Amino acid sequence: MDALKDLTEEKMNMMYKNENERLFNKKWNWDSYRYQERFSLAINLVRKNISRKARIIDIGCAQGNFSTRLAAQGYKVVGVDIRPSLIKYSRWKARRMKVGSENIDFVVGSALALPITDNKYDCVLFLEIIEHLNRPEKALAELKRVLNENGTLIFSTVNSFRILGRKSFSQFKELIQKKRDKRGYPLWKRAFI
Repeated sequence: MDALKDLTEEKMNMMYKNENERLFNKKWNWDSYRYQERFSLAINLVRKNISRKARIIDIGCAQGNFSTRLAAQGYKVVGVDIRPSLIKYSRWKARRMKVGSENIDFVVGSALALPITDNKYDCVLFLEIIEHLNRPEKALAELKRVLNENGTLIFSTVNSFRILGRKSFSQFKELIQKKRDKRGYPLWKRAFI
């Protein structure tokens, strides 16, 4: 159920204000510090490793923070989220930030069945999403499907225990990086985990 389905301009302005105060405020607090650190790390990975001409998909984009920031820097980005209210809010935020529509789009979709054609993207952002899924292996197959042959996966999780059980994060990272397709080729040619 989408609790935010009745978003008005006033509600979106309030969400934007609260989001900026809570996540991006210069005043240090644990939530904002950790978020700022993770946000900066992901943005810098893209800037250092992904061409500005690349097509990027941000799966589980939520409020569109990564998508709008990258689009504002000239990347072509599509944000995907399962919640229509957050897609509405992300579009509103992109307009508010004056991000050109030629650089950004948002679509409603599930990480388990992306409404995207095969091999379309040069970079997949999958940031802090996998721990929320009941079938993470299905989502990983979808990421691979939409990523082109030489594409890059940028993946993060704040709760590796949710998906790993007793495996260590380094074991999980090794599993992702060494996973092979049916022909024996590496599943991910470039992955930042």
